[in-house]
Amino acid sequence: MTLLSKRLQVGEKYFMRDSNYKLPQDWYRSGDEDIISAKILLKEGGPNRIISFHCQQGAEKYLKGFLLLRKGKYPKSHDLLEIITLCQEVEKDFASIKQLGAILNPYYMESRYFATTSEGYSREDSEKAIEKATSIIKFVKERSPKISD
Repeated sequence: MTLLSKRLQVGEKYFMRDSNYKLPQDWYRSGDEDIISAKILLKEGGPNRIISFHCQQGAEKYLKGFLLLRKGKYPKSHDLLEIITLCQEVEKDFASIKQLGAILNPYYMESRYFATTSEGYSREDSEKAIEKATSIIKFVKERSPKISD
């Protein structure tokens, strides 16, 4: 059995946690790096579509880290609404951040695959994306037990 097949639960699109796979704190650290990158890019006048993409990724990584911590698995999906729904199975109050996820959700597909320039993305969009992603991250941190690096 390959490592990938050990991680993939048959019939579901989940990657499983095992000793050779990332820990929740790795996901949180990577999410923090996305937000730091977004803030640096914003300060330096970087491309707004990339800033927005980093914000979506930061939120996604925190949500997946939460699921890995609390359920031992996370979905192979970039859909924040799907991921938040799975988080709701653990804690019902995740419903309160669905609107934030809905705002950030388009930044994954649109900024990564469909836009070749930052045209259509404003500085204001980037600022709002940072704000929404930071709110999701704060929400997840408040519901995650302290874990060591």
